[in-house]
Amino acid sequence: MPWSKVFVFRDPFPYQAAIRAADVELYPTTRGEFRAELTQITLNQLWMQRFHEKLPQVFVSKIKPGRRVIGFLTGEQPAIQHCGMDLSPRDIVICNYDVMHHRTAGDCRFGAMSLTQMILMPHAKLWPVTNFRDHR
Repeated sequence: MPWSKVFVFRDPFPYQAAIRAADVELYPTTRGEFRAELTQITLNQLWMQRFHEKLPQVFVSKIKPGRRVIGFLTGEQPAIQHCGMDLSPRDIVICNYDVMHHRTAGDCRFGAMSLTQMILMPHAKLWPVTNFRDHR
């Protein structure tokens, strides 16, 4: 059954536990009040999440087996690095199953969608590969 939820967090531990499709560890890099907003939408096999994080941070994540995640920034904002590469709002990241490292400068907004690998992969050949960066 489809559903949606909006969460506001003031502690990084419940926030990282609420993120779906990946195991995440967050490390804020400055002092201050932690604040993160997480919107989740589930449409059966399609999971979507929108993130807004106030403090600069480093985080490490690993995609859970059985899902494929596509991530993207959701607007103009301070720099964010994904696996050592600067991302722009024009970039789309197709995540693999390796450990990924991210660094944000604060006031970060990004989104992600995931599908089961069984549903997504038969359609992957339709995408022009030059429009995607597969960050390994």
